[in-house]
Amino acid sequence: MQVVAILGSPRKGGNTETLVEAALRGVRAAGGEAQVFRVHDLDIRPCLGCGYCEREGKCKINDDMSRVNELLARAEGLIFSSPVYFAGVSSPAKALIDRCQVYWARKNVLELEAFENEILIGRRGIFIATAGSRDHGGALFDPAIETVKLFFKAVDYTYSEEILVDNTDRKAVQERPELLEKAYAAGARLIL
Repeated sequence: MQVVAILGSPRKGGNTETLVEAALRGVRAAGGEAQVFRVHDLDIRPCLGCGYCEREGKCKINDDMSRVNELLARAEGLIFSSPVYFAGVSSPAKALIDRCQVYWARKNVLELEAFENEILIGRRGIFIATAGSRDHGGALFDPAIETVKLFFKAVDYTYSEEILVDNTDRKAVQERPELLEKAYAAGARLIL
């Protein structure tokens, strides 16, 4: 089973990446394979809102999003991760999500499958998010969760699980082994 992991954090070795790496260890231990994209290392331009995808069923922008699209089309599992900035995912991660407007247009305007020759069903994904501040009222992650749920729906993955970690400015995930175990188990469940 192939899993695509989209890493929306700019910080190498940071909290978000550490949790994703733990989840990927779980994927691999359960017999899966994974391809990781660090969004900040890719050339993904923002959606133009031009309507081309609503007419043609594809995006007219030629950049690194085509590599991501290829894996989204054939992977059976998805890990999407991002630090939370002002209650949303990172800007490059949001640009990637916005570029998936093409799949919404294919399904809802053109009445096609999201992906050409789509044969995969029952695909699941998990969302891993971190925040430096404390989540005092329980709503810190809500806007990011809703955005990622809509993204998963557009690309035909079921939003099956989330790992949300707050207060990372005070205590890094590396200091909380229970979180690494939780991420590992979530990765393994994508395969099982």
